Amino acid sequence: MKRSASAATGTTTLLPPPPAPTSRDANPWPISSAPKGAPRAGSGPAAAHPRRPHGEAKGAAEPRDARDRWLPATMMFFVAGAGLKLAIEALDSGDLESAVGALAFLAMAAVIFWRRLKKKA
Repeated sequence: MKRSASAATGTTTLLPPPPAPTSRDANPWPISSAPKGAPRAGSGPAAAHPRRPHGEAKGAAEPRDARDRWLPATMMFFVAGAGLKLAIEALDSGDLESAVGALAFLAMAAVIFWRRLKKKA
């Protein structure tokens, strides 16, 4: 970093020079002295991919692969199986707190599965 000399005091500092002043059109908010209809700086053309109007229906859904449809259910099945195994082991060892935690997780998995079945019906 360069040392700059102060003309008033004759001392040198290790500070960089001050930044350049901000230009007037750099502010994205309108200034009260500017007319309301004046175009702002940086206002360009509309987006290249306009959004779908609100309320308009989506296109036809793409067909999903059978594996994509059953993968989340399979994962939930294995995770619920691991929770059941933990609950059984905890009950066998007499650790009631761990068993309650595992059973609460199983209850949550059952509610998710029940809501999914209810949604499809």
